[in-house]
Amino acid sequence: MNYRELEKQIGSSLRLRPYAVIEAARGVSLSPHEGAWHLKAIGARPRSVTLLSDQAGVAPLALPGDLLQHFQSPNTLWLRCQVTITTSGIEIEGISGHIGRHRGEGLFRIDLPATTQSHLEWTPVHGSAAPADRRILVFTRLVRQRLWLQPGEVEADQDGRWAHPRVNLHASQERYVYALAVAPESVPLARSLFGPDLTSVVDLQQRLRASGTHFALSEPKLLNRIADPLHVTLS
Repeated sequence: MNYRELEKQIGSSLRLRPYAVIEAARGVSLSPHEGAWHLKAIGARPRSVTLLSDQAGVAPLALPGDLLQHFQSPNTLWLRCQVTITTSGIEIEGISGHIGRHRGEGLFRIDLPATTQSHLEWTPVHGSAAPADRRILVFTRLVRQRLWLQPGEVEADQDGRWAHPRVNLHASQERYVYALAVAPESVPLARSLFGPDLTSVVDLQQRLRASGTHFALSEPKLLNRIADPLHVTLS
């Protein structure tokens, strides 16, 4: 963790990755917290950071140094944990291993959520090894149904890590999540290919090739929405 660079950000606003998630009530969730976090202080012994949300009513977030992964200039702090804002306070779930890999160390992939189950209606999705200079779209394939393109698009950092803020899990059923990387100028065309008649990933690949679009497609990530929330403590 490059604390020397992070210390220069005291008093400024940072983005957290993974996105913090806001849980409105038991079994009910809102969109991920996409607002800024203000770096209030950095502790030296032991290492820690204190962050303040720009959203009213959210308690200060204190993170020990071993949950900090990397500060990415100019304003992104990558964590080794998932932060969930609940009605009773802030919960922290440790994530084992390295979040994201360098572009040259693996295939374009989805890394998080690490679990195959979530009680959230909206969940952030993170990945790594994205192709250079591409925009990343995320879509879901509900079993025995069509492909659903998720709102928004994202760009990877210099190491190929990327974070999409909002994948909808409204239906409580099994689905697969995919990431699609295309050139910035190809985003409108790629979006236009998703419609009620698009029911398979093979069909999507055929349409992209027929249009002359260069693309990369991640392996699918299985994700189910379940009725009851999972209360996981930091391990």
